Amino acid sequence: MIYMKGILIEGSTLTGMPSRPGTLALVLHLSKAVHRASSEELLGMRLRQFLVLSYLHERSPSRQQDLCETLMLDANNCVLLLNDLEESGWTERRRDPEDRRRHVVHLTDDGRESLGRAREAQNSLEDEMLASLDGEEREQLRTLLRKALVGLHERGNPAAAPAASA
Repeated sequence: MIYMKGILIEGSTLTGMPSRPGTLALVLHLSKAVHRASSEELLGMRLRQFLVLSYLHERSPSRQQDLCETLMLDANNCVLLLNDLEESGWTERRRDPEDRRRHVVHLTDDGRESLGRAREAQNSLEDEMLASLDGEEREQLRTLLRKALVGLHERGNPAAAPAASA
C-alpha cells in the first residue's frame, strides 16, 4: 500500500472512506504539493509574483484591471502586488494612452530575466513532481487539464479565466 499524507493510493481509497478519491481530490493534492514546493527560495520570487510575470510575458502590456480579473485578485491586493513588482524592477505601470483613467502594466527586461530563471526552477520542479510520467503521459495530462479549464472558461465560469490561454 502507498500512503501520501492520509491518502491511500493503492486500492484507491481515502483512509476511513469506502470509495476512491475523485479526480478533483487528486488534482487538488498534486496542486498543493506543487504550491508548497514552489518556494520563494526556489523561484527567486513569491508564487503570486511568478503568476503575474507569467501572465505579462504573454500579454504585456496589459490593462491593470484585466490582469486583476484574470488572476482573480481583488483590486486592493492587485495594487499591492503590482507595487511589489514595480519596486523589484520587474514591471512598470503607465497611463493607458487611450484612456488616461486606466493603467497598463508592462513587463520590464529585468522582469523577463527573473521570470526566465523562475521558469527554469519551475521546470525542474515539474520534472520532480511528475517523474513517474513519461513525456507522452505528461503531454496527455496537460492536454486534458487544459481542455477541462478551457471548457469552464467557455461556459463563463470565472474561476477558469486564467486557464483559457495556459
